[in-house]
Amino acid sequence: MKLLRFHRSSTRRQLLPIFTSPLFGIAMLFLAFQRLPAQTEEQQLCNFSANTAIGCDNVTVNFSGNSNWPTHQWDFGDGTPILSGGPALYQVSHTYYNINPYAATAPIARHSLDGTFWCEIPLQDFIPGIFIGNGCWSTKTVSNLVSTGTLPANELQGKTLYVFGDLEVDVPYVFNGCNIFLSSGGKLIVKSGGALTLKNNTVADALIIPGNAICQSLWNGIDVLPGGTLTTNGATIQNAYYAVSPVNPGNINPLPKLSLRNTTFKRNFVGIYAAAGRFVVSLFINNTFEGSGFNPIYPQGACHVPAQISGVPYLQRTYCSIYFDGSTGGSLLLAGQSASNRGIRVVLPHDRGTKRRRIGRERDWQLLEGQR
Repeated sequence: MKLLRFHRSSTRRQLLPIFTSPLFGIAMLFLAFQRLPAQTEEQQLCNFSANTAIGCDNVTVNFSGNSNWPTHQWDFGDGTPILSGGPALYQVSHTYYNINPYAATAPIARHSLDGTFWCEIPLQDFIPGIFIGNGCWSTKTVSNLVSTGTLPANELQGKTLYVFGDLEVDVPYVFNGCNIFLSSGGKLIVKSGGALTLKNNTVADALIIPGNAICQSLWNGIDVLPGGTLTTNGATIQNAYYAVSPVNPGNINPLPKLSLRNTTFKRNFVGIYAAAGRFVVSLFINNTFEGSGFNPIYPQGACHVPAQISGVPYLQRTYCSIYFDGSTGGSLLLAGQSASNRGIRVVLPHDRGTKRRRIGRERDWQLLEGQR
């Protein structure tokens, strides 16, 4: 049962259930002076319910009002025009894009029978997170989402974020204690000037919808481009094709930078895919890599299929923790320190095929240079 609020559009004054208040008499006197009309039948009957369905590239809400009334008006709270119609409009569906139900403006959905009295439900009561993008080829930037109010400035705390497509991080931004779900083939892309921080139990995961075969595949992971920085501390990155990929085929300065600490890489095809140019790892401490074991991971998505490792077919199993191709000019650690990492298997391609090496708990990762 949702909490409904009543408003009269001419005054926008909220009628609250105050009869249990010890100030009942004062409140009634105040209302008498305001000369508000008695609650009408329309006002009593405008209440409605909302049920939410999350799809592979959108969130749709099904609204239901009073089926016995001849006219209906719906305001969905996202800036789209008010929908008006006859008795058949007592039930409507509306798809939301780029919506933040927790925004400072506190968006609400409203239903009215006559355009005068409205029942209201805050969007956050039925939309379970922030929704960004509209499908496979959608690309949104953090700076634009902040400017439009879809994301708060600088940091998102304790919320759930759904990304339908790619999200480009072009400014410093922190996800603190968040759940981030990305649709099939989606990416987080850290661009030049961008600094993405995942901390305090933030989880970056694939959007998996039970019973929907289309929404049962991996996301593509986090790409860090030249001039971009990825920092993790207490995060989990899971169900990705390449969970983290520094991408710098032209060896452009400033190099992509990784600082990974207390982070779990789980059920990814490859944890860190380091085969596209030089990059910097400033910190690599207390990270854990968990493979698929005998259980299959999700299939590869059809959207933005990533470049495959030569000679390595995708068999729905974790291939390795780190794929490091030093022949591309990459360097696994140029600065900082590495210690207490667990479950790591590194694959080092070279002229005679592929070398697999298990790395112990304490290892100077600079030794991996030149061992290809």
